[in-house]
Amino acid sequence: MSLTQAAVILLVAIFVALILFRKIENVRILNRVRLTKGVVLLRAALAAVIVLVISGIAAWIGPRWSGLLSGFPVTMYPMMLIIHFSYGVEPVHTVIRNFPRGMGALWVYILAVSLGYPVLGLGWGTVCAFGAATVYLVSYSAFVWVRQKSVQAAR
Repeated sequence: MSLTQAAVILLVAIFVALILFRKIENVRILNRVRLTKGVVLLRAALAAVIVLVISGIAAWIGPRWSGLLSGFPVTMYPMMLIIHFSYGVEPVHTVIRNFPRGMGALWVYILAVSLGYPVLGLGWGTVCAFGAATVYLVSYSAFVWVRQKSVQAAR
């Protein structure tokens, strides 16, 4: 698969997910769990165990397929479990609903790495790719904030 094909497939998947998830309601967490040393230690241990298990599975299935495990399961699964145990299922649905929006930053990062590494090298290519993904996230957040303010003003 070429870079262009992969980029288009990911963009289509993001937009399809946005359409399918749009009816899931965003839920705010109002009563936050008090963070004690025990809570932080338990959360860190849970996340570490999950990362180790998924990394072990990745080593077992080999480099050809292990990339599938590096994105979603390692980063999202521990967070979703912690949110679920702490606040219930509704906030997890909110995370899932908004996940495709964050995938846009990953798309920008991967594209910037693919184009930037050959020209800029590993170090500067990574810095520029991270910068491009950050610009995407800040721009998207500003767009959402302005849109929400205009909807509130219209009411």
